[in-house]
Amino acid sequence: LKKEAEEILKVELGFNILQEKLSVYKEKFSWIKTKELDDRMDGEFYKTDFILNNEHIDILKNNGVQVLRLKDIIDKGSYGILPSSDDYGKGEVVLLRSTNLKEFLIDDSDVIKVPECYYKEKVQVNEGDILLEIKGQCYSGAIATELKNKTIVNGSIYKFSVKKGFNNYYILAYLLSKSGQLQKQQNLANSIISYLSIDCINNLKVPVVSMEKQQIIGGKYKAYVEQMNKSKQLIQEAKQD
Repeated sequence: LKKEAEEILKVELGFNILQEKLSVYKEKFSWIKTKELDDRMDGEFYKTDFILNNEHIDILKNNGVQVLRLKDIIDKGSYGILPSSDDYGKGEVVLLRSTNLKEFLIDDSDVIKVPECYYKEKVQVNEGDILLEIKGQCYSGAIATELKNKTIVNGSIYKFSVKKGFNNYYILAYLLSKSGQLQKQQNLANSIISYLSIDCINNLKVPVVSMEKQQIIGGKYKAYVEQMNKSKQLIQEAKQD
């Protein structure tokens, strides 16, 4: 299911063309056109991979694919919080960290629990929320599903819901794709602290296909997550038996 979803996404957004360009270009220098200059003047920000990815997104836009900023897709979003380590293990509220995020999946086998006082609306995780890693490599992300306990996120995660008309699984699929990763890496270039600011998050470009295509791609990722969670449950039952 996951592979099928990835193949459709690849075709719809021309990722095979992007990958070919990335693999072919081997020069150790690059020329930057004036129109490509941003408010950054460091060379790392203008690595060829980043420029090629931005050009690919522009080509998609010129070919009729709607390209939106993430801020136009987000309904509600916020950073997590950093509870005191003294409170770890002293409550029943689940605290998710970036280490608990896998590709589309949440690993709750080693979660920390904190007191109820941290369960505030701003950081509460709701069914269907996208949880995006925004510290370190920023590779991971997951969809909140089957929440058994009150759950919050820590500061290494940005959690958000999407507006009506967007499929949350599709949006996450793009953000975790090669193109989405390159955008995040460009923003992290030369950062002393690897951390995506709210401006960076809001301005990530997302090519948005038709709702029908979003549902097809997102539906396969959703089914993948459901089957993986079911497998985990069955394995646990088998161990108990």
